[in-house]
Amino acid sequence: MKSSQPTQGMFMNKTELIEATAAEADISKAAAGRALDAILGAVVKAVANGDSVTLMPLPEERWMPSSAPSSKR
Repeated sequence: MKSSQPTQGMFMNKTELIEATAAEADISKAAAGRALDAILGAVVKAVANGDSVTLMPLPEERWMPSSAPSSKR
């Protein structure tokens, strides 16, 4: 089985994100997929209405490639 953890510096596709969410939250992939669809739907709706969307906190060390600049360096 393919690991749900992305390689550093690589993109995570929707399937990988669903698998990782299901594993982290100890829920089914179907439930994780529905949750992701709901979140993305809310983001798309907000942006379509002219709102900005910010997800905080997202520690840079956890999602940015090591070569990317960090405000903490």
